[in-house]
Amino acid sequence: MSDHFAMAARMINASICAYNIFENGAKPPPGPPVDREVPSAAADSFYQVVPAYQDAVGFASPASDYTPAFFACGSDHTDAALVGPMADGNVVVAIRGTIPPSFQDNDLMAWITDWINDAKIVPHSWDPVGTHYGHVEHGFGDATKALWPWIQATLAPLLADMSGTVLVTGHSKGGAMTYLVASLIRETWPELDGRIEVHAFAPAVAFDRGFLKVYTAKGLADKTTRYQVENDIVPFLPFWSDANVWSKIEFSGWAHELEWTAAVEAFRMATGGGYTVAGAFRYFDSAHDFVPDARVDTSALVAVGEALEAKKYSLIADAHSAVNSYLPCFSPVPKSSAA
Repeated sequence: MSDHFAMAARMINASICAYNIFENGAKPPPGPPVDREVPSAAADSFYQVVPAYQDAVGFASPASDYTPAFFACGSDHTDAALVGPMADGNVVVAIRGTIPPSFQDNDLMAWITDWINDAKIVPHSWDPVGTHYGHVEHGFGDATKALWPWIQATLAPLLADMSGTVLVTGHSKGGAMTYLVASLIRETWPELDGRIEVHAFAPAVAFDRGFLKVYTAKGLADKTTRYQVENDIVPFLPFWSDANVWSKIEFSGWAHELEWTAAVEAFRMATGGGYTVAGAFRYFDSAHDFVPDARVDTSALVAVGEALEAKKYSLIADAHSAVNSYLPCFSPVPKSSAA
């Protein structure tokens, strides 16, 4: 387990590196020292080299003289990813998550609405390289398709010298997209069977049971881990039929409840019962300690429900932070809360 968590530590740092891809004109938030800013090939975005995060990934070269390949596209460059070889023979593909929405006046529903509006929540057929994988959340599918030509072209020459594994990682929206990117890699390069590994941090639910069935049959589910921190609501969104977080939300009035109930029911019907998840589940409490044998229904969902009941909305939003909530869980290796 310690080896697995050591790799997870590298992957959460890679996911944070992906957040350092910015559209031109953006003002990056304060953080660890930046070595330099590198413009994209199209000169429409830039990447900040932050040694504290980048060197923790274990790229083939130190941050002082290396920049991973990166790319941004879509409206306002909302879709972004980076690719780079690692010193141990692996190759990492890190997908940037959603730029965090503002959370003001403890308005939970505005925060959730802002987050969900980043994507189209209706299902969309997913057919990478002609293989039908069921259905995925439309917005995540569109974002993955927009990034894929660049990821494919950048990854292809690295595979010839790769002695290890393709590591696909991301946080939040990026975490949700890891499964889709993994399916594209698997179908594009069948010879990579067993050599694709997914680390999804705080991933939203992104696909139906049809996708899960094929994803599992292709051996990808056995190589997938999803990580969740106590009080983080995003891994339950937009609708997970087996862990219905909407039943835990107290609405401000009957009209508000009716509005959201109708929207959720329409979504449930459109998806044939809602989306589902894949991979091993790794859960951490609010003190960043690993909780062995934790279950979604008896641990994660209960904690979010209690936070919602207590109206601890800022706690819920803060729990989703890649830097402040997820990164500390892997510094350097998680300790068990049961120890």
